[in-house]
Amino acid sequence: MYKVLQIDGKDWKIEYSIEASLYGECTEKLIEFIQTIAGGTDELPKDATAEQVAAAKKKFIKEKISGICDIANTTLTMFYAGLLEHHGQEGDKSIMSKKDAKQLIRKYFSEHAEDGAGNFYDLLQILMGQMEEDGFFKMTGVEKIFSEMEKAAKASEKKSANKKAIAK
Repeated sequence: MYKVLQIDGKDWKIEYSIEASLYGECTEKLIEFIQTIAGGTDELPKDATAEQVAAAKKKFIKEKISGICDIANTTLTMFYAGLLEHHGQEGDKSIMSKKDAKQLIRKYFSEHAEDGAGNFYDLLQILMGQMEEDGFFKMTGVEKIFSEMEKAAKASEKKSANKKAIAK
């Protein structure tokens, strides 16, 4: 399926299928964003010094700020990727570059300024919802990779807990 956004009197179809999947920058930006926003701090040893704790907190905050500051670029990349299927080289050729997509975002924001949706965060939420609906995470393998990483992390935690229990 696809989502239709009406911008400047025209229906623009947003779809995350083959064309978006083959646009590697989209997947890369999305993974970086999720990792930065959802990631936690590195585990510190119990005997960590105050300086190590302070440095870890500073790193955590810096990473979160970096992710937030990159929302605009992430959204633009994801928007462009979503337009490719119907409006890119294989579609009607009305969006041939990220510059074209940026111009379209500019119009979208000006048209939605009064309803509160004229910002990168709200557009990002719309796009991520469409990615989910289109099965983008499954198609690209991101869903499976995250699942395997989560299983490995849980196994590592369990192994670490067992070692601690044996040591006691």
